[in-house]
Amino acid sequence: MAQVRPMRADARRNRERLLAVAVEAFAEHGEGASLDDIARRAGVGAGTLYRHFPTRQALLEAAYLERLEAIAARADVIAAARPAGAALVAWLDELAVGMLQVRGLKALLGTAVTGGGPACGDCVRGAATRLVRA
Repeated sequence: MAQVRPMRADARRNRERLLAVAVEAFAEHGEGASLDDIARRAGVGAGTLYRHFPTRQALLEAAYLERLEAIAARADVIAAARPAGAALVAWLDELAVGMLQVRGLKALLGTAVTGGGPACGDCVRGAATRLVRA
């Protein structure tokens, strides 16, 4: 079994800066924001960006995963307070509001749910499945 080495402190800081700048850039320019500009604004080279996030999709997913997890977690809260059908509709409404408020989230969800980013897709599919089965 291969040992997973912990990320160095400087690499962790670079990753965190890249994510913070990516969220800003995607909010400003949508999912088509320049990756080179994101790297420059984060104070790192393009190679560092691609080492952490090999594709635009990987960066989008990492940048928005926390937001999607929060929306997905609302499914359980809503399900506990409403009948099944009403809970699904209320959660889908919250998901739609999130997509309108966060530029780039709609594009990410479109690819994640149809087989793109596994973490985001699993997060949203899992919440929807729990509500449908409730």
